[in-house]
Amino acid sequence: MQTLQSTPTPYRTDYAAAIHEILTDPSAAVRLFANLYRAAIIAKDEPAYDLLRGCAVCVALEHVELGLSIRQAGIANLSATGLLGLLCGFFTEPQILDLPADIVDVAFAAIGKFAILIRNFGDDETKSQALNTIRTEPIRTLWNSRRHVLCAPSGPLLLRTLNLLTTYRRRFAVSQSDFSTAAVLEDVHIYFFCWIHMTEEQGTSEQPLNSLVELVRPKDEVWDGERVFALFSDDSQVMRMIIEEHGEEAILRRIRIATDVTASDIARGRHTILHACFDRSLMISTLIRLLALVHGSKKFSGVAGDLLCSQLRLQDMIRQCQRGSIQKPRNPTFEMIHRDMAYMSCWSSISTVLTTIYITDQQAGTPGTFLVLSPDRFSSVLKRGLELLFEELFLLSERHLEDLVTIFDQHPSTSAPGQFLTSFKDVVGLRLWSLSVAALRGLASKQKTSPAGALAGSLAQSLHDWGHASGLGALVANRSELDARIAHYCSWRGCAHFYREPTERALSTCRGCGQVWYCGKECQRLDWRQGGHREACRRLNGP
Repeated sequence: MQTLQSTPTPYRTDYAAAIHEILTDPSAAVRLFANLYRAAIIAKDEPAYDLLRGCAVCVALEHVELGLSIRQAGIANLSATGLLGLLCGFFTEPQILDLPADIVDVAFAAIGKFAILIRNFGDDETKSQALNTIRTEPIRTLWNSRRHVLCAPSGPLLLRTLNLLTTYRRRFAVSQSDFSTAAVLEDVHIYFFCWIHMTEEQGTSEQPLNSLVELVRPKDEVWDGERVFALFSDDSQVMRMIIEEHGEEAILRRIRIATDVTASDIARGRHTILHACFDRSLMISTLIRLLALVHGSKKFSGVAGDLLCSQLRLQDMIRQCQRGSIQKPRNPTFEMIHRDMAYMSCWSSISTVLTTIYITDQQAGTPGTFLVLSPDRFSSVLKRGLELLFEELFLLSERHLEDLVTIFDQHPSTSAPGQFLTSFKDVVGLRLWSLSVAALRGLASKQKTSPAGALAGSLAQSLHDWGHASGLGALVANRSELDARIAHYCSWRGCAHFYREPTERALSTCRGCGQVWYCGKECQRLDWRQGGHREACRRLNGP
């Protein structure tokens, strides 16, 4: 060790040998570091400075409370930030291309420990500098040289890369400029490289699945799927490059696994991460929309449509959890992130994909959706569309009605395979089907001359045909019984008897139009006050 302390020059280009020798005698590492520091910083010995960077990795790994160790070694003027800079400089050296993966793993672990020290004791300026140092040196260097360093990447190295991209990024970021579009898109490239090259077990653990959510969401902000979609779609070249580099099969397979794992987490009752599952679901859905938008091939659109529908199924599971089958997590933002607009937006995207699948993949006169979608996923799309239709019946846009009419026209019950009819009966169910048919007939009757009335009549007939073909119609004695069911559901969204829980008695209709039902005046007043039925009712004055 004395020889190494006095003449560090022979180790100038042999980092692995120097690091190995230091690790065999940790107690001497601090003394060696002190000598190297004096030679490099005070005597301006460039070879010693080069070796100093490599040795910093070992010292940091062996001494978690590095600041104390340095002071004991007599180097009081070297701050934690300065040492972090030396450590990150390790990644700029050409020799890193020749280092084994375990040595690089050691360096990442050391950076993590330095980051914690700076987070705990540094001011805002120091934290911002640390973030830039971490992003601009080790991460970027590894990315630029990935075909050399990461040709056979280790699992720990990939996971630590994601840690630096997300965990420490959120800890150090002090301004919105740290989340600029350019910075996020650059990090997305690295994220996909790490995610695609992980093993299946590593890639489906909670950390990587939640990392991209953390990556694109500004600090302490509620999730905004449309903002993220806009962020990526503004530079669609990014997504094209990701597809070209990794291949569509690898990306879709990874997304499908992530979807299945998220659904499994919910099904097993892991309510503590329910809000994370929702974020994860929206993020995966956004990625699929982008990939389908950018790629546009027939095969890709079909598979992407199937995955999008699985996302809707996943969100339906979360909605069931919110209704009480699983306890909601104690998260202050939870009530904000599951608003219906998110589901409506997702359904609109999926409905577009369904019609695209029909156009691009139709074979032998059979609607393409039946060929590429599972029955349950297809039924989940129809269920969500009908839920939105019933919940927003009198504020519904013609575009929503048109989408539903198109889907049912392109997928008539007469050509639906038996498995799809069975799934429709089980997933949609008698209650939602009967309410939707009755409500659509009422709308068509009241608005005979309007475009919405014509669409409602066509949709009611298609829905009626699907119900009878699937066996739901046999559960209702006659049409009058079907129409009477709607009178047992309150129209105020906040009521316990809103369409999911019927009352035992028939409700009173709105005195203005007779098209909606309420438990009483209080429910009607609340509905009007919140703008639910007020805009559609023919009465000008409130109750």
